[in-house]
Amino acid sequence: MTRTKALFVTPAALLLLAGCSSRLESLDREINDLVAERSTRLGTVSPSRSLPGQTKSIDTSKAPETRNPTARELTFKPADEARDVAKRLESFNAGIAEASGLTDAYATNESLDAIAEDPAAQSAAADGALEVTLAESWRAGQRSAPDYLASEEQYLLSAISLLIERHQWSPRLSNTTSATLTGSGDDGDFDHTARLLNELAVTQKLPYGGDVQARWLWDATEHLREQATGRYRQSSAIALDASIPLMRGAGLIAQESLIQAERNLVYAARSFERSRRQFLVDVANDYFALLQTQASIRNQVQQLKSLRTFEQETGELVKAGRKAEFDRADASNRVLSGLASLENLREAYRLQLDRFKVSLGLPVEKPLIIRPLKLELPEPEADLADAARLALELRLDLQNRRDQVEDSRRNLDNAKNGLLPDLSVSAGASIPTDGDTREGGVMFDPDDTSYDAGLRLSLPLDRRSEQLRVKQASISLDRAERDYGTARDNVVLNVRAALRAVDLARFQLRLAEQQVQITQRRRLEQEIKKAEIDTRKRLEAESDLLDALNARDRAVTQLRTAVLRYLLETDTLRVQRDGTFEPLPGMEEATAPKS
Repeated sequence: MTRTKALFVTPAALLLLAGCSSRLESLDREINDLVAERSTRLGTVSPSRSLPGQTKSIDTSKAPETRNPTARELTFKPADEARDVAKRLESFNAGIAEASGLTDAYATNESLDAIAEDPAAQSAAADGALEVTLAESWRAGQRSAPDYLASEEQYLLSAISLLIERHQWSPRLSNTTSATLTGSGDDGDFDHTARLLNELAVTQKLPYGGDVQARWLWDATEHLREQATGRYRQSSAIALDASIPLMRGAGLIAQESLIQAERNLVYAARSFERSRRQFLVDVANDYFALLQTQASIRNQVQQLKSLRTFEQETGELVKAGRKAEFDRADASNRVLSGLASLENLREAYRLQLDRFKVSLGLPVEKPLIIRPLKLELPEPEADLADAARLALELRLDLQNRRDQVEDSRRNLDNAKNGLLPDLSVSAGASIPTDGDTREGGVMFDPDDTSYDAGLRLSLPLDRRSEQLRVKQASISLDRAERDYGTARDNVVLNVRAALRAVDLARFQLRLAEQQVQITQRRRLEQEIKKAEIDTRKRLEAESDLLDALNARDRAVTQLRTAVLRYLLETDTLRVQRDGTFEPLPGMEEATAPKS
C-alpha cells in the first residue's frame, strides 16, 4: 500500500514541478515583454540579459563556519634586506616580466622604451591577455559591471511589482477544500460525522472601490453510524456577493496602488536610461585616466633617458676637469629621483588598472592591456541660457522629480479622503440545490434563492490618526515641491558649470601646448650650448619640460571629460544598445578631416 502511494505521488510531484517551471518561464517572458513595451514607448533601452534563476544550494546551518586563527597559528616571514627590489617590483606585473624582456627594468633605454609601451609589463603575447579599447570597455561593462547589472535589476524589479499589482486587479480564482470529522456524545453514545466542503470562488476588484465575488460551494456530509437513516447528504450552492464604498475609499483612490506601480515603472525606465548614460561617462573617465597615466609614464621615461644621457655627459666633463664633482652628483641624484617617480607612476597605473577591471566586472587577475583612444569629441557650441533650457527639458531624473511631486499631491488628496465617513452598500444572492434532495448535484433550485442587501454607515467619531496622516502628506508635498525646485536650480548650475568647463579645458590645453613648445625650445637651446650652461639650469629645464608635458596631457583628459560631462548634464548623451557612444548629428562633420 505504501509503495503504491509512493509511485503515485512521485509522478504527480514531477508534473507539479514541471508545471511550476513552465509558469516561471512564462513569467520571464511576460516581464521581458512588459519592460520592452515600456522602454519602446519612452524611447529608452530595455535590459538585454535574461532573468537569473536559483542554481546554488541553500545553506541551512545555524552556525556558519568562521575562520579566525590565533596569533600562534599564523606565521610571518621577514624579507631579505639584500633582495633585488627592482626585480621584485617587476614580479608584480602580472608575473610575466621575463616574458616581456624586463628582468632588469631600468638597465637600458630599450627596457625603458618597453615600459613606455606597456606600463604594466603585460605584453600582448602574454597568455590570456585582453586588449581593450574604450568601445570594448563599454560593451564589457554592459555584460558584467556590478553597477550596471544593479540598475538593470532595479528596472526588472519595478516591472515585477507592476505585474503583481496588475494581477490583484484581474479576476482571481481560488479553491479551498476542507475535510472535518466531528463527534458528539450522549451518555457514552457517540455520533460521528464526516464533512467535506469545497469552495470555488472568483474575485474581482471594482475600479472605483469595493469588490464582487462569485462562489460555488459544494458540501457533502455523512453520519458514520450504520443505524442512522439518511446518513449521507450532499448539496451545493452558487453565491454572488458585492461590497461597494460610497464615500471613504470610493473613487480613483481605490486604484492608488496600481496607479503608483504604473508610474514607478516609468520612473524606473527613466532611471535605467539615465544610469546607462552615467555609466558610459564613468567608464570613459576611468579610461581617460588610464591613458593620462600612460602618457605620464611615457613622459617620465623620456625624461629619465635624457637625464641618463646628461649624467654620462657630465661625467665625461668631470673627468676632463671642466665640471665639478658635485655637478655629476646632482645629475645622478636626479636620475635616481626619476627612477623612483617612474615606479610610483607604474604602481599607480597598476592600481588604476585593477580598479578598472573591478568596475567592469572582470577578474582582477586577468591581464588587461589598454589600447589608444579612438574617440573624437568635438566641443559644443551653445550659450548658457540655451544649455540650461535644454537640460530642464530633457533631464530624465528631473522629470522623475517633477512627476513625484504629483505623487505627493495625489497622496495628500487620498489622505483627505480618509477623513470621510464610511458609507458602503453590500448585496448578495445565493441559489442552492433542492434542500429536500439527498444528493443535490448541480441541479439548482431558483425557487429557494435567498438574497440580502444593506447599507452600512460609520461616522468619523475618531479620525485622529487620519488627520495626522493629512498633516504628514501636506508636509511631504511641501518638501517634494521644495526639493524639485532645488533640483531644477542644481541642474541649471551644473549645466552652466559643465559648459564653462569645456571652454576652460580648451583654454588650458592651448596654454599647455604653448608651454610645451617654449620649454622644448629652451631645452634645445641649452643642448646647443651645453658646455656653457650651468648644470642646475639644465636639470631645471628637464623638470620644466616634464611638467609641461604632463600639464598638456591633463588638459587633454580634462577636455574629453568636460565634453562628456556637458552631454550628460544636458541629457543629450545617447548610448547605443551595445553600450557604446552614439554620435549626435553634427558630430561627424565636426570631426571630419578638412580638405
